[in-house]
Amino acid sequence: MGFVKRYGNNADYRRRLEVKLQKSSEHIEELAEWLYVHTSDIESTEYERRYAEYNSELRRHDIFSDELQCYDNPAQAWRDNPERWQGLNWDCRNKIRY
Repeated sequence: MGFVKRYGNNADYRRRLEVKLQKSSEHIEELAEWLYVHTSDIESTEYERRYAEYNSELRRHDIFSDELQCYDNPAQAWRDNPERWQGLNWDCRNKIRY
């Protein structure tokens, strides 16, 4: 008897819970959208900063010289001269197949 007095009948209680759940779901969706927008901004800014830092480091070590161009067979280039491999750009490194 106390439950009915406190919460009303079952259908009324269920309806109130559904309304609360709907409001909570909408709020969570809004938070998720906000978080996605702000996180993607942070990630892209961080990526751009790291990319610029990487490029400046490459330029500082004269990595863009002709000697370090992307070879047709980067794995062979690495076997021929592994210490210079550090200077090859990432596209060349990613072409290696082990």
